[in-house]
Amino acid sequence: MLSNQHISEVGPGTIIQDVEALLKFIGRDGLSTGSKRGNLPTSALSELNTRLSDSINLSLRRPLLKHYPNIAGPYILCRVMGLIQLDGSQIRIHEDQFDSWNSLNVTEKYFSLIEAWLIHGNDDVLGGE
Repeated sequence: MLSNQHISEVGPGTIIQDVEALLKFIGRDGLSTGSKRGNLPTSALSELNTRLSDSINLSLRRPLLKHYPNIAGPYILCRVMGLIQLDGSQIRIHEDQFDSWNSLNVTEKYFSLIEAWLIHGNDDVLGGE
């Protein structure tokens, strides 16, 4: 079944596209965060939501990262894969891991994300229980 599956940046699913959008959003300069656990700043969530392939509409006054599953999922994967690291009050892209990520082809990226999700994925990254 897997050998017949065609993998591209836009399918199956949009996870590669969303991870790339998240990394581009954080950028080489990183983002300041006020979160003790290193979550994305709440002020950036709405804009980041619009940049992902499946943005969602929330009617909450002050939504948190956990309210945006389309952002939280890729963010957790990037954190457990080491693509994103905490540097004091900054969220930064880990340069070596980012270079390694960029050296992968689309299929390798896809299966790296699946491995991170199945083996290393943990909502403790977001302060979950």
